[in-house]
Amino acid sequence: MANSSTRKMGMQVSYRGIAKVPQEGAVWENSPASRGDHSGMPTEKPILTFAVDEEHKGRINNFKFDNRIETRSEAIRMLDESGLKKFEIAKRKKGKTSA
Repeated sequence: MANSSTRKMGMQVSYRGIAKVPQEGAVWENSPASRGDHSGMPTEKPILTFAVDEEHKGRINNFKFDNRIETRSEAIRMLDESGLKKFEIAKRKKGKTSA
């Protein structure tokens, strides 16, 4: 399949869902930012991009739905935070037993 693309308000977007080199101040058409609402824009936070298979994506979506979470990003942040806390607890326990 060819990776065709189009321009949307200053951003090159492929039909495979991959954004390419956004221009300064670029916003999606009909996004909150395009309507002047910048309250939810993560301008000060770094953005992480990663790939998952369809099964993993489905598990994230199920977690989001089951917990009535508004966005997939928030669901991923919650899962990440939970996993990191468990990892840190296990690491501290391991450090205490090996000392």
